[in-house]
Amino acid sequence: MNHLLDNPVWEALSTTQHAFNMGSAVVKFFPEDIAPFLAMADWNAAAVNTLLQQIPVNRNFSILMAETVSIPPSLKLVFTIPLYQMVCNNFSPVTSQAHQPVELTEQHVEQMLELTAKTKPGPFFKRTYLFGNYIGIIHHNRLAAMAGERLQMPGFTEISAVCTEPEFLGKGYAATLVCEAAAKIIGMGNTPFLHVRQDNVRAIALYKKLGFTIRRNIFFAIFKKEAPFL
Repeated sequence: MNHLLDNPVWEALSTTQHAFNMGSAVVKFFPEDIAPFLAMADWNAAAVNTLLQQIPVNRNFSILMAETVSIPPSLKLVFTIPLYQMVCNNFSPVTSQAHQPVELTEQHVEQMLELTAKTKPGPFFKRTYLFGNYIGIIHHNRLAAMAGERLQMPGFTEISAVCTEPEFLGKGYAATLVCEAAAKIIGMGNTPFLHVRQDNVRAIALYKKLGFTIRRNIFFAIFKKEAPFL
């Protein structure tokens, strides 16, 4: 893996978001109430041995990387699915006067948790909002749609948690929010990127329309340690 985006969690926790690292120099991971992501620079025998020693018991961890790795048999594989990583190198924004995004802050956390629990755009926890720059569309005091930023590293910022209440689908809310987020990232001199399930045809079509292209397949897995490593 040579590109920053091939191991984005590692790069984020090694650079821009190093203050979030709750692990070590070998095994890096976010606080449990912010994100489940864990990363290592290599998955060789020595690194895996360190992983088994350092991670806590009964916490779900997620990996997000270009290289497919074998989860050690001493860990429980909870879930795995292939993703696409998409990068916006040719931004093509849509404009909407009807949808005015608002900044989402700590006061919106309960609504954000409810929306993400219902729509399942990816992991979202009580302090995930600390990644910053979350925006939403409010309909009659109700959070109808949202999007925000997650992984950050020099030159790149990830757009994440893009989701819409089912009854508001088709109104262009997701397009408005992704465009707003992408424009802000580009304005800061970074390139937007995101991850999407390969079977999410509707979302992929939207992202392509906005100027995102598929960069590569990404391996995503959730695992946990069920007993202390001896």
